[in-house]
This record gives sequence, C-alpha cells and structure tokens, in this order.
Amino acid sequence: MMWLSGNTLISYKTINNFRSSDAIKELIKETDIKLIELEEEIKAEPRVIKGGSKNKHVRRKLKSIKRKLKEDFLPRKVKYERDREIFKDRNSFSKIDTDATFMRLKEDHMQNGQLKPAYNLQIATSGRFVLHYDIFPNPTDTRTLVPFLKSFSNLDLFKHIVADAGYDSEINYQAVIDKFEKIPLIPYGTYQKEQSRKYQRDPQNINIGHITIKMIIIQTLMESYLSSKDIVLVWIIWG
Repeated sequence: MMWLSGNTLISYKTINNFRSSDAIKELIKETDIKLIELEEEIKAEPRVIKGGSKNKHVRRKLKSIKRKLKEDFLPRKVKYERDREIFKDRNSFSKIDTDATFMRLKEDHMQNGQLKPAYNLQIATSGRFVLHYDIFPNPTDTRTLVPFLKSFSNLDLFKHIVADAGYDSEINYQAVIDKFEKIPLIPYGTYQKEQSRKYQRDPQNINIGHITIKMIIIQTLMESYLSSKDIVLVWIIWG
C-alpha cells in the first residue's frame, strides 16, 4: 500500500474506502499492462546484470500487489457490498440473524453495557387491550412512531396519541398533528425536570425552540384525560 500511495501515510478508513471502491478492477488492469511492459524490457536486458535487474525487482513487487488485489481486496469489496445491502439504514446487524440489530438491553449480567442482537417491538394499547403491534430493527423509538402509526389500520378511531418521552422529536409531533390529525400526549425529554422550582427560577433554562410544541403538550395534558379515545404506545426491546 505504501508503494501504491507513493510512500504517503494513509489512514485505515481510507484503505477500507479504497478496498470497497470500483478503482480496484481498474488498478488490476493497469498492473497487468505494466507487467507486460516489464516483461518486454526484461527480455531486452542482458542475461547477467551487475547488482541484479531493477525491472525484475519491480515485477516481483507488482505481482505481489496484483495477488493482494485479487485475493484480498476484491473479495472484501464483494463482502462490503453485500453487508451494505443488509445494513440499509442501520449501523450493525447480527451474522446469525441479519434482520436483528445490536442494541443495549436492560438485561446486562456482565454490567459492562454490552450490545446484543435484538428487535424493537412496538405495541399499541387502549383500555389495557393490545390493538396493534409491529417489529422494527432500529433501537431508538423516535424513528418508529411514524411508520408504526402508518401501519395501524384503526387509527381513525382515536383522538389522542399517548407515549413516553422516548418518542420525543419535533418530526413526530408535527406528523401526529398535521399528518395524522391527532393530539400528541408525548412529553418532551426535559418535561419532568422543567416542573421543578429550581429549573423554573433559573433564567438560563429558557428554551424558545420548542415553545410552540411545549405549549400544545402542556395545554393538552391539562385539558385531556386518558379515555377509550386514547391510544397508548408501549415499546419493548426483544432479544
């Protein structure tokens, strides 16, 4: 690799990007052309050269590089392309079950925050009855709310969408209000903290960015109550 880069120090990430690029096949072709030229030059050289033939030394290096490209880089490129198709919008997958994603579970017997392959199971309940469920590969709940509500065929029967702060995002609030035309009962991440007197008396804790959505949530929480017209979202990490 140092010979290919002109003795320039390159990072491991750059090497991996090169391995997974289409430049490998082109480089193999160029190496073959260079080897053919060297063979012609070697044939024209005298049989005995003091200090050895430089062209033969270069040919030996090029053959080693070509072997590395064919036996290492090209198979890795195929593997990377296959892995990218499996990854899709995830950042990991299990080799045993490619649909499962590595997540940090509550069951951590080693107490070291280890990741395990699992699924994110979403459940919709009303009056303690399970009405709908769906399974997602991503560990965060913020990206599951909108697709989960799209897959719920009986959503029109409900007026409120009730969920915990794990579903807090402006995209989710906007989708529930504008797209699904429901009232979100989803507290934002710092809602409980902002109810304390210490937080409210501190002038540095004013956040203008979420003021509109916060007022909608607070007003809805004060004026509404859980009834048969409310759908409650429950998330379970299943692995």
